Amino acid sequence: MDMLVVENTNANKVHSVFGEASKKILLIPAVIDNYNYHIDGVDIADQLQGYYGTQVPVCHTWMLLFFWLLDTSIVNTFRISKALNLAMIYKDLRINLV
Repeated sequence: MDMLVVENTNANKVHSVFGEASKKILLIPAVIDNYNYHIDGVDIADQLQGYYGTQVPVCHTWMLLFFWLLDTSIVNTFRISKALNLAMIYKDLRINLV
């Protein structure tokens, strides 16, 4: 009895696609491929906003939105200046803006 008994539902799904093969070429939808290729921009923007945020404790909802827009604008300014080879160090850009 050399047959493999699979009881896990996920294992059944994987086994139905891969069979006995250890590798298989799978087609990736363009939407997923584009997302995976461009996600680093989002990660970098989040990282830059985390360094020197302008967020302060506030009671008004609109102020939270204002500070988020301010941070996003500063990060976008830095990314555009970097793409145009005008970039300086991120901290220096923020100091110059102040």
